[in-house]
Amino acid sequence: MNQERSAQGQRLEARGIGPAVVELIRLAKSRIVLISPYFHPWGRLVEALMAAPARGARVTLVIRANQPFNERRHLALQKLSTAGVSIRQVPWLHLKMYLSDSAIIETSMNLVFSSMAKGYETGSLYTVHEAPVAYAERRAMVKECVEGSAPYLFGHAPLPAVGSIGIAPESPPKLQSSPHHGDAHPHEETRRSPAGPVASSRRNNPRAYQPWTDQEDSLAQDLFAQKVPLISIAQALQRTPKSVSKRLKRLGVIE
Repeated sequence: MNQERSAQGQRLEARGIGPAVVELIRLAKSRIVLISPYFHPWGRLVEALMAAPARGARVTLVIRANQPFNERRHLALQKLSTAGVSIRQVPWLHLKMYLSDSAIIETSMNLVFSSMAKGYETGSLYTVHEAPVAYAERRAMVKECVEGSAPYLFGHAPLPAVGSIGIAPESPPKLQSSPHHGDAHPHEETRRSPAGPVASSRRNNPRAYQPWTDQEDSLAQDLFAQKVPLISIAQALQRTPKSVSKRLKRLGVIE
């Protein structure tokens, strides 16, 4: 791995960033946090992540919320979650940092195979021993990001963003057959929610105007009981805060 050492850390060459992330994961003893807005991993990265929880390391992956559904990514996330990796999300995430208990990588590279293999990227590695101040500063940023994140919801496959390539805006669903599952009264949805507002809402909240599932009801109530902010609950459920508030009222959780 070609690196340029400095008082601030080690500069990583573009083709060395991916291997450095994998090595960071493999050498971590107790804690790993990966913050990557976009996530389309390669084989060795998945292998390293799968092995980390088995040896006792606590692993958290934070990705960007509010992005179009991708089946390959979703399946990879499910596989990692089953192995013990905590998957979380933050809307409009741009930060890319990869932390272990002894080092942190700050980079322009997402954990995406094409970026790792062909992208023009830059990165720096900071270790506890060689750059303790820089490491501590960036660790604080990672902690703040994780604390502001919400769980990634696996109970359903999120809908693609309406208006994206190949996805045409659609009219709001008619929910008269099961009015207790909707975000709003069914007559209000069909009367007051033309396709434009629905499409706009779903670009940022893919589950907007979709029927509520029992798992979503349970998760919303559990998070609210843990005093998770309403906006974070909405992020986890990929709905609007107003919709979550209405649902919690309907469930009798709040007045």
